[in-house]
Amino acid sequence: MVTDFHNPTGLLMGEEDRADLGRRLRAHDTLTVFDETLRDLDLREDAAAPPRVSARAHDRHVVYVGSLSKSLWPGLRVGWIRAHPDIVRRLTALPLAAALAPSPFDRLVAARLLDHGETILDRRRRPLRSQRDHLAARLAPLPWCRFSLPQGGLSLWLELLDTDSRHLSTLAAPRGLTLTPGYRFSPDGALDSYLRIPFPLPPEALDTAVDRLDEAHSALGEAR
Repeated sequence: MVTDFHNPTGLLMGEEDRADLGRRLRAHDTLTVFDETLRDLDLREDAAAPPRVSARAHDRHVVYVGSLSKSLWPGLRVGWIRAHPDIVRRLTALPLAAALAPSPFDRLVAARLLDHGETILDRRRRPLRSQRDHLAARLAPLPWCRFSLPQGGLSLWLELLDTDSRHLSTLAAPRGLTLTPGYRFSPDGALDSYLRIPFPLPPEALDTAVDRLDEAHSALGEAR
């Protein structure tokens, strides 16, 4: 489950919903894995970090999974699991735990970066916030789509009002624009009226992307 800046929607679960979810997990003795990969990419101004579903020490009902690959450095494939000690011991005993471990060098780099994590995150959030706002400003005038400004994460979830993402992404590809259609994020092929657009790009690249997307939309009439 992704409660913090969900990929691809960018949604952030509210505090009341988190508290209610935590109560339900304990009441039904349900173990849930929470993906916190994008948690640190909070683009809200001066906002407190969102509370976790369970802040109780040694909660047996939650497992938190995190990574540095999105928040600090895409090339650093180092992640972690935070859970009750019994769960951690069971996981580390699995044969795959050793086979999938990152190299010692990567772990040393990760440890050094974590010593300066907040400073690095502040530097990373500023351009991300600017890039998000730039993309939103370019998309807002287009009459054939709408969106809610994501509060964090790395992408904008665009709703298409008069077509589907399958056709639009197909027409965008020959124009040099590769996008992931919404149905790829659904196990049953739903969400085809949505399109994910990543925004960690320079403003001129975002301008080109929006121009080509609009050109692809204009070509829909010719393709019908």
